[in-house]
Amino acid sequence: MGLRERGCLLVVEDVCKSFNGPNGREEFMTVLNRVNLCVRSGQLACILGPSGCGKSTLLNIIAGFERPTSGCVLVNNRKIDGPGSDRGVVFQEDALFPWLSVRQNIGYGLVRAGRSQKEIREKVCRFIQLVGLEGYSEFYPDQLSGGMKQRVALARVLVNEPDALLMDEPFAALDAMARASMQSLLLDVWGTLPQTILFITHDVDEALILSDRIYVMTAGPGSILEDVLVAFPRPRTLEIMATADFQAAKLKLVKLLERARDGGRPLEIIPNCPM
Repeated sequence: MGLRERGCLLVVEDVCKSFNGPNGREEFMTVLNRVNLCVRSGQLACILGPSGCGKSTLLNIIAGFERPTSGCVLVNNRKIDGPGSDRGVVFQEDALFPWLSVRQNIGYGLVRAGRSQKEIREKVCRFIQLVGLEGYSEFYPDQLSGGMKQRVALARVLVNEPDALLMDEPFAALDAMARASMQSLLLDVWGTLPQTILFITHDVDEALILSDRIYVMTAGPGSILEDVLVAFPRPRTLEIMATADFQAAKLKLVKLLERARDGGRPLEIIPNCPM
């Protein structure tokens, strides 16, 4: 595919992943089959696909938590072989330390990295403001709503300035209002920081609202069915969902997901529409 020559910050090249069958039997279950994608510096890309297609497995490989059976992942042209500070991960569950305050959770990585107290204080203060948690710095996770916990989780990753931010359906467990609020917040934060983001979702609206580019994955074994560029102008707000262009783009993606669930077989041709 020549992805390494295109100036991509994050490259997934011919990644396959298989697991042993139940009870350690010799047969293998293939989860990912030759996945290829690239995310340019400063781009917000989504991976969209049906449940069980291997989205989270792929993210875990990019994060370095899993190793591919074959193929490779590169960040800034460096092949990864494990977790690293160049990649930050926001999970569906907030994974905050319950014994630490908001301020301490956000600054945890900086403390572990041996940064000065002055730098930690200044950066934590900045990111508390950036995610809208002023006045909550001394609160503990059990005193926060689900949406506020995810704000802390987002700030805790971003404060370490990773090259790539990996997000595994981070808003899926939130109610509709909290989810919309977090989508708006992510767009605002992304507009402020020069951050490269790869976002996993199974929600078509969320993918269209957030992304510059959408990789649609087939049902397992997962592979990339379609690489869709989203041309809606930025900055974006949630009001874009009411437009005819958005609804046309949504229909196109829904049709692609129907193909994805059926292994990628052709369906009726959808007329060109703005994406």
